[in-house]
Amino acid sequence: MERKMMFLITGVCTVLVVIGSVQNCCPPPKLEIKAVGSGVMISTGSNDPYTGYSKIYHDEVNRKFVKDVFVKFEKAGPLTLFVLEDYAGGKQYTVLNGSCSVRPLTGDFNRQLCESESNYKGEMNLGLGNDVFPMNLYKRNYSNLDYDISGDAMVFPISGNRCLLQSEMINAYKNSVFQAKESAFLYDAKASICNSSIFDVPTQCQDRGTLRFKPHFNIQLHALKINI
Repeated sequence: MERKMMFLITGVCTVLVVIGSVQNCCPPPKLEIKAVGSGVMISTGSNDPYTGYSKIYHDEVNRKFVKDVFVKFEKAGPLTLFVLEDYAGGKQYTVLNGSCSVRPLTGDFNRQLCESESNYKGEMNLGLGNDVFPMNLYKRNYSNLDYDISGDAMVFPISGNRCLLQSEMINAYKNSVFQAKESAFLYDAKASICNSSIFDVPTQCQDRGTLRFKPHFNIQLHALKINI
């Protein structure tokens, strides 16, 4: 039986919101950031809580994007996932639990960490007194082939059209039935790539140009924009 799993980069915060205006924004051209999160898959008679963490490497200059993810489900067990999106070379390399697949990749770059002004909800401050950090709140509201997604994201404005996603909290629905709740926090951001070899073709994928495996379940990583 096919099993559907999800892992989202998400989080939660209680703040005072003051409506304002912003522009479209994206992270710095080069970014390395970590995330930790948890959630629960909900099904009739059986729920499957999970926790996980990931590392994201965003190189807009060389048009490469990496997601390195580990998730542990209470019932389904552990899952490791490494995805290299090479927009310059036109290929995506996916290593799921040690097995590789390669597929064509189109588009100019992965914009998953960018924010649209149309989703802007308001401004906020975190902290106390003079020791505060300005934040912006954005809504999450989109659909894919399997789920309808709704929630909120907290974003740190850097300057001009640059910003940095800090947290998200997302609910997933299918045919209006609640399926999952996921949240996480992003941290330890660096405006550089410490080790550029992370963008090398994975060892498991070398000399492989076609699909080499079929996973025994689907993986929906909504905040990571992955559908396997």
